[in-house]
Amino acid sequence: MQPPEFVRRERYLRRAYPKSFQLEGSNLELRYRISRVSSVGWEDGAIFRTTLFGWLVRETKKVGAFEFVSYDPNGCFDNSHIIGLMDADYGYEARLSCAVCSAWEDLISDVTSFGPLLSFQHAWIAPNASCKGLFANVSEKIIDRHFDDYSILVLFPYPLEYEGCVETRWQARAAAIRQKAMIRYYQSALGVKLLPGRSGREGWLWRASPRFHIAQPRARRNPF
Repeated sequence: MQPPEFVRRERYLRRAYPKSFQLEGSNLELRYRISRVSSVGWEDGAIFRTTLFGWLVRETKKVGAFEFVSYDPNGCFDNSHIIGLMDADYGYEARLSCAVCSAWEDLISDVTSFGPLLSFQHAWIAPNASCKGLFANVSEKIIDRHFDDYSILVLFPYPLEYEGCVETRWQARAAAIRQKAMIRYYQSALGVKLLPGRSGREGWLWRASPRFHIAQPRARRNPF
């Protein structure tokens, strides 16, 4: 099976990965890059975005990839402002903003005033490199090193092997079963839980930073 699309895209870009750290007790290393801070959408200074992409490397071979994106929307007025701007660049950002804004009535006051929202965007580990605890180990080290100021961590499990190929009822059912398994795994590995309401039924997961007392999310009938 070929790597997922986000891995193939990153390989095509041929970027430099100037930062690295070794995973203790293994022959694995994470080599990664951190983007410059950029603005989301058309309004400079309203939402700041920072991306970290890292390759998990064994000797010289890439055997995994991780991508995190931090969003600081504290230049926005309210939830509607956040959703409007995050609908501008990428479809994933639009869905992410709707998920979190449906769970907190005032995302800025209740959540991001404490720190940026951290999106666990993508992860992939080659089957021949996977081992128990590796996924969580790498993820937590990335968060501790570069995103320890986050307010909440948000992720949407999706089986990348079905990316772009859910065309039949059978494929949709298989993808849904696989997603449920991924949700159980992420809950165990990262301590995340489902958001309430429709977002949770779709599979959106979250956890609060242990550093802050974040208000619990609530499903709202008419969030926007």
